[in-house]
Amino acid sequence: MTPPRIVGRPDPFSASPEESETCFRAGKWDCTQSGTSSTLLGMAFTGTPVVTQISDSIVRITGLSLAAAAVGTIGLTGATGTAPGVTLPESFKTLHYTYAGASVPFQDCIDVSVGFSTVVGQTPPIAVVKTGTTVADFRATLTNGFASVSSGLEIYVKFHN
Repeated sequence: MTPPRIVGRPDPFSASPEESETCFRAGKWDCTQSGTSSTLLGMAFTGTPVVTQISDSIVRITGLSLAAAAVGTIGLTGATGTAPGVTLPESFKTLHYTYAGASVPFQDCIDVSVGFSTVVGQTPPIAVVKTGTTVADFRATLTNGFASVSSGLEIYVKFHN
């Protein structure tokens, strides 16, 4: 995996601590995970995502925590607009389908569950809100409403059909 680096800098350790903090807060970290299409762009997530594809419709994400009082997003490959904090691999399959004559939107058929892989003092609950109906606009928004960083996260994203 490629270590985090400041965009435009070939050496991840060439920045001062002050510059690193400024770049992190400005969203200029590039934590692209080599070998996959999953990315972490310096947002509320900390760490490096480890995306494991369990099946065509199940993905497990570890290696991340959620910063204190912060929001992180997960999106699908092909997302438009503001880039999600983590983009799922293209091999994660989603298809629109109908039930009882009505189209089932992605926020209803994609399940996002969050557990913890490590224990760090108090473990704040993480809220998950799903929005969007297409590959382009679907986002799972994870919110840490507490003033402390979360424990290590274990996130499962499942497509139900």
